[in-house]
Formats: sequence, structure tokens, C-alpha cells
Amino acid sequence: MQHSRNRRGGRDDAHVQSAAGQALGLPTRARTPEQVYPVDHSVYTGSVTKRLIDVDDAALDAARSQLGTRTIKDTVNEALRRAAQQRKSELANALTVLADADLDDRSAAWR
Repeated sequence: MQHSRNRRGGRDDAHVQSAAGQALGLPTRARTPEQVYPVDHSVYTGSVTKRLIDVDDAALDAARSQLGTRTIKDTVNEALRRAAQQRKSELANALTVLADADLDDRSAAWR
């Protein structure tokens, strides 16, 4: 593959031609990054970050069975949703206990 050079002598990947195209004498085609690496925005919804992680296979299988999910992605996302919901419930319960607490008997403790 032959790359053209930019003004500073570095590679200019916008003008790329394969060895076969060069051998046939075909003109170099200018390609934008979007043409070379098309992005399908319909794959992800909301804020999603692609991550590379090590996963315990036994724990994944157990979670998949418990959650009734089919794919790794669905299993991890459902487990994260449930953990976040549990945390939200625990915080709501703690705030309810605090709001319902009778604090009048402690007013004299600060005097």
C-alpha cells in the first residue's frame, strides 16, 4: 500500500492506494476517516463506553442463569442495572429512616 506524504514529510492517510491499484495504474482516491472507519450510531444508545475487561467465567455463567440473559453484554448490563437499583433503594431507605427519626430527644445533647 502506498501512502502519499504531507507537507512535513509525514504520512497522509487521506490519500491511500492499494498495491494492486498502483500496479494497474489506477488513480489514488482521497478518503475521509468517515469513509475508512464508518460509525454506526444505531448500535449504542445513551452513554456507552466500550471496555476490555477480564471476566470470571463461572460468575458470568451463574449471573446469566440467574438473570435469564443470553449474551455477555446483556448479562453485564442487567447486573449493573440491578446493582444500581439496589443502591438507589438502599439510599432511599436510609434517607427515609433519617427523615422519620425523632430527633427532639437529642436536642439537649448539644447544650
